[in-house]
Formats: sequence, structure tokens, C-alpha cells
Amino acid sequence: AFAGGYTTALLGLLLHFVISFVVAGVFILAANQFAFLRRTVFVSALIYGAAVNMFMSTAVLPFTAAPKIPVSTLLIVHGLIADALFVGLPLAITVWQSSRANKGSVPA
Repeated sequence: AFAGGYTTALLGLLLHFVISFVVAGVFILAANQFAFLRRTVFVSALIYGAAVNMFMSTAVLPFTAAPKIPVSTLLIVHGLIADALFVGLPLAITVWQSSRANKGSVPA
């Protein structure tokens, strides 16, 4: 990415947002199907954030040009906590608030 200039950086930014929207969309669709995801905000956030981290670490990152760094317990725990708090929790809270706001509405 460093050698590719602005074009590569913009592509990376675009892909980052695409992946983020897909991650959010998957959680929203799952929450529409499974009520416990809407009721258990913190638990579902932790589990989903950890699942996103594991998926990205095992299925996405190995196919990128990102430098390979040695895996340590601290790195794994840091990634799981960060994705749970900064990916899973905001998604779960947003879905929870949306479901509370829509309780009073009548479906068409």
C-alpha cells in the first residue's frame, strides 16, 4: 500500500468500508431472525465481535499483502477485545435501540 500511492490507499479505504458495511449487514440480518441478539446486547456484541475478529484473522488477512507478524496471546486477546468493543458493541446497541423504537410501529 505504501508503494502504491494515493490510488492504493483509496482502494484500501474503500475496501475497509465495504467490509464494515457487510459486517454490519450480517449482524442486522441475523438480529432480525434471532430475537436473543436484540435482547442480549452485551453478550451478542462480545460474541459477534470475537467472531468478526476470528473470521478476519483466518479468512481475510492471510490473503492480503499485510506483513505477517508473529501471533501472540496478547495480540489475540487485544484483537478480540477491540473488535468486541468497537465493532460488536456499537452494532448491538444500534440494533437494540432500533428494535425498541420499532416496537410501537405497526408493520405494513
